[in-house]
Amino acid sequence: MEKLVSGSSPVSGQYQVPSRLEDLTDAKRPILEAAGKAGYLEEDLTAINLALEEALTNAIRHGNREDTAKAVFVEFEIDGQEIRFSVRDEGNGFDVAGLPDARSPSGKRKPCGRGVFLLRAYMDEVLYNEKGNRVTLARRKRPGTAEPG
Repeated sequence: MEKLVSGSSPVSGQYQVPSRLEDLTDAKRPILEAAGKAGYLEEDLTAINLALEEALTNAIRHGNREDTAKAVFVEFEIDGQEIRFSVRDEGNGFDVAGLPDARSPSGKRKPCGRGVFLLRAYMDEVLYNEKGNRVTLARRKRPGTAEPG
């Protein structure tokens, strides 16, 4: 895994990871560590972890189809109020508007589509690019979150 983290406040970085599900823990580490150092508490870190896991899994499994010749690209920025990160794969993308609502009767029967629902539940902002191969996620610090230290 190649990574670059710069600055101390705000913290930002970019890196790429191979399209292997077994690398998920390492792929999440730079963002989770930076968020912890920035004072995000357990509630935030749990939500960020779950969103990262889902976004990276989708990029590897559905976007790159676990093709190890392809990579997943991650960018992030963390400041005192918000964490924002994006995950981009090298796949063909998809139409997020075409997914059934995971709560609907037909959506409950579908084997996929719940990940987007989960991203929206855990994050304050979920945006897809037009092609559908990049998701940008943001979460604001919750009240009572500690200052960095």
